[in-house]
Amino acid sequence: MNARLISPLLLQLARICGLVRTVRPCRLPSHRPRWGLEVEGRGFRRLLLATPYLAPGHVQLGSAPVGRPHEFRSPGHARVYARRLGLSCGYQG
Repeated sequence: MNARLISPLLLQLARICGLVRTVRPCRLPSHRPRWGLEVEGRGFRRLLLATPYLAPGHVQLGSAPVGRPHEFRSPGHARVYARRLGLSCGYQG
């Protein structure tokens, strides 16, 4: 999937600056039903980046995938996660 991604830190910064218009769940192209959070703002549209959980001693190889969207099992899970980040999530079916 070649979608542009946004990290949660940059998303919060854009939200504070008033650049985020809507956040909504969107269906990800996959063989199993997965959902992501699409962030639409002033001049950009991105998917929320899945942040890796780094443990002490964790080595990330240069050939590892750079980024992938955060995946959820249903649109409801995506909305709850958006609310936890402090974003209002409007779903447009």
